[in-house]
Amino acid sequence: MIFDRFHDEVYRFAARRLGDPVLAQDVAAETFVALFPGIRRFRWTGVPFEAWLYTIARRRIADELRGQARSARVGEACKQFETESAPAPSLEGAIDMRAALARMPWAEREILELRFMEDLDAAQTALRVGKTPGAVRVAQHRALARLREMMDEGENR
Repeated sequence: MIFDRFHDEVYRFAARRLGDPVLAQDVAAETFVALFPGIRRFRWTGVPFEAWLYTIARRRIADELRGQARSARVGEACKQFETESAPAPSLEGAIDMRAALARMPWAEREILELRFMEDLDAAQTALRVGKTPGAVRVAQHRALARLREMMDEGENR
């Protein structure tokens, strides 16, 4: 069943972006609620099913983030995420990296999270983001270069 196969992955995807396990569970559920009525319209055009599913999840996450911004809950969610998942204070470099990641463009951060936090290979990541494995490797290279620059800027302050 589609739900059983992908629910945990979609939940983790949403949890990383939202920083709130309850909201992530809601977004995962909403993703499947939106998926099932539209599944009859899905036509394989060379883009994998997973890319379509993750597009729905990304839209639900964006909707949630917009809703948070309107109701001023973004600050609270960020504080909670930082408090619950921040590395130990002695890991200054990791803290700097987390801050730099948070400032990166969404698409670059997503590639790095999937590759290094979810430990997916380029082909698996490509399925999630709707790109080719080669495009994922190029995007990863660029994202890592940007992350290095951002961290260097942080050290020079």
